[in-house]
Amino acid sequence: MAGNAIGWQLAGGQSRDGSAEDQVAGRQLDADLTAALRALPDTHRVVAYLAGVEGCSHQEIADVTGIPLGSVKSSLHRARHRLRTELSAHAPRS
Repeated sequence: MAGNAIGWQLAGGQSRDGSAEDQVAGRQLDADLTAALRALPDTHRVVAYLAGVEGCSHQEIADVTGIPLGSVKSSLHRARHRLRTELSAHAPRS
């Protein structure tokens, strides 16, 4: 869970599921990630999902989607770049 990165700094109320702050940070990350994924063009979203969530290789994505291998690589690169840019706006500042 992403909130665990800051959890060691938080002094209060640890439970089996982490502090309340960790749980809120995790839910917010999930909401931000979902919104960022939805904002991607369809091809980029499918490729990013198959690679990131399903763990498919570039070749597997090409085989499943019918998208040429070079286009899979390009789409995945662009999707990851856009997601990094979008999600960095929501990253906690130290």
